[in-house]
Amino acid sequence: MNNKEKERFHSLVNKVNPDILLINEPNQEWANSIKKLEDDFPYSIKCPQENTYGMILLSKLQLTESSVNFLVQKDIPSIFTKITLASGIIIDFYGVHPEPPKPGSDTYERDTELLIIGKRIQKSNNPTIVAGDLNDVGWSDTSELFREYSGLVDPREGRGLYSTFSVHLPLLRYPIDHIFYTNDFGLISLQKLEDIGSDHFPISITLNYEPKTDNNAMGANSFYEKAFVGEKLEL
Repeated sequence: MNNKEKERFHSLVNKVNPDILLINEPNQEWANSIKKLEDDFPYSIKCPQENTYGMILLSKLQLTESSVNFLVQKDIPSIFTKITLASGIIIDFYGVHPEPPKPGSDTYERDTELLIIGKRIQKSNNPTIVAGDLNDVGWSDTSELFREYSGLVDPREGRGLYSTFSVHLPLLRYPIDHIFYTNDFGLISLQKLEDIGSDHFPISITLNYEPKTDNNAMGANSFYEKAFVGEKLEL
C-alpha cells in the first residue's frame, strides 16, 4: 500500500498482457486506478482493504462461483473462483495472502488457512491453481505440508529460487510469492518481472493445460493460459 508507481504497474500489465491478473494489497485508491483495466479484463473479484490484505482478481476468462472468503481471520480475505479456459475446461483458482508470523508467535493462522485450502483441493480433485503471497518460503514445513495435502506442483523445483521479497534488500531476498498447480498443467515459462515500485517483484507464469501427461517437464502443447501475480503495495 506504499507503492506510488501506478503507471509503472499499468505499463507492465499492458506489456505482459496476461489472461489472469492477481493483485495483492490493493486499497480503495489502488482499486480506483485499476478500473482503467476493466475493458481488457471483463471479469473481476474485488476486495480492496486498508490493512494491506486487500485482493483483486482480474480475468479475461469467465469467472463463475466466485467468492471472497475469510477462512481464519475476519479481516484477511482469500479468493476462490472457477475459471473457464478457452477450451471450455473449468479449473479452480485460489488467491491467498495469509498473515505472516508475528515476533514471538507461532504460525497457526497462516498454517491453518493453507491447510484448509489444501484439504479442499484434495477433496475436489479438480484442475487447480493457487497463487499469492504465502509469507513463507517454498521449502518450509508449512509449504511442504500444504503441497502434501493438496498434491500441487511447485514450478521452482529444479529451476531456481525466483526470490521476490524484498526488492529493497538485494542480499536478503526470499521466495515468498508463489504459484502452485495440479499436474493437469505443464509449465511453459516462469519469470520474475521488473520492479514496479512495490517491495515485491511481480511473478509471471505461462501454463499449458495438458492433463494425464508428465507436467513437470518444460514444453508446449495445444493452447496456453497466462497468470501474472503481483504484490501491489498502496500509495
